[in-house]
Amino acid sequence: MRARELAGAMLPPGAWRIEADADGRPLVVGGDGSRGPDLSLSHSGAWVAAALAGQGRVGVDVETLRPGRDARGIADAWLSQPERRAVAAEGQGALLAFWCMREAVAKAIGGGLAEALGLDGAILPEGRGGSCGTSTWVVAHRQAQDLHIALAWSGPGLAPGRCRWLEDVLAHGMPVS
Repeated sequence: MRARELAGAMLPPGAWRIEADADGRPLVVGGDGSRGPDLSLSHSGAWVAAALAGQGRVGVDVETLRPGRDARGIADAWLSQPERRAVAAEGQGALLAFWCMREAVAKAIGGGLAEALGLDGAILPEGRGGSCGTSTWVVAHRQAQDLHIALAWSGPGLAPGRCRWLEDVLAHGMPVS
């Protein structure tokens, strides 16, 4: 699995193992059984994304444009009113932006997409994040060509340390070994 390989490249070999929690969310566990950094994985087509957070929670989602997707139908079923208006005006690209952001929050929360539907939708279209339940989330989104990626994090400082964004990867590549 390429996502597991990418996560393995981000963690020191032998120091950690990747398991799944009860909900299937990836869990980094130290050799002594201690919980390691928070990990989120995503893939779409040939693309893989991984995010690690030493403190707090993190979620990542990557999506590619796919012909024939019913953007308005998906928006009507899953998105907030401001997001639905943007999808009606802008189409599948807007859908993927919002979907990625909500999915990244859902992965960080660990409860599925339904949990992320509680995210303040009036803030999300600007890509800044909002609150969901008792947590405050920062959400960032990037698009390059037909690819969308979103990162959501919550925790001390609410700012990512090192972040290699999609346009950097497309411009310079990032080998997975």
